[in-house]
Amino acid sequence: VASASIIGLIWVGFRSLSYALIAMIPNAVPIYMLMGALGWLGLKLNMGAAMIAAVSMGMSVDSSIHYFAAFRRARRSGLSVQSSLEKCQHSVGLAMVFSTVALIIGFSVLVMSEFVPTIYFGALMSLAMLGGMLGIGFWPILYGLTMVGLQSLSAPPTDPMQRQIMRWIPLLFLFLFAGFASGL
Repeated sequence: VASASIIGLIWVGFRSLSYALIAMIPNAVPIYMLMGALGWLGLKLNMGAAMIAAVSMGMSVDSSIHYFAAFRRARRSGLSVQSSLEKCQHSVGLAMVFSTVALIIGFSVLVMSEFVPTIYFGALMSLAMLGGMLGIGFWPILYGLTMVGLQSLSAPPTDPMQRQIMRWIPLLFLFLFAGFASGL
């Protein structure tokens, strides 16, 4: 339910279904993996653990919205895809890392509680936020793949050499930016 609501809100807010679907990859995958790992390990989900998916997805999607907004502003100002990604990684990406680290530290304090559901909530929220932070490195890859898709929709260059170069440039930038983990 939380995933569908977030997809709908991002779709309406950015007027782009592709943005909404792309935003869910780094936000939802860590949470789904964490919940799957809990089930695989045979751990029972209590109320605190069950709330993690919705709460952490809501918190991590905030970073995605900031990243999308900054990327769109950079593109509208005339910057290339490469320059826009670079600008986002060094500004918004770095802020995303710092805010997520602060959230991880804040939720980690709950582990010191004597109330078991609070301990679960703090530990699992910290793990989910950490997984979401590691997902920040996926943004350049997702945008690179989007660039490849957009190029396939545009008319190919008439010069064969230029056509060959244009086919490989998005992949080159995809691998170049995959190493920039949010400006770190």
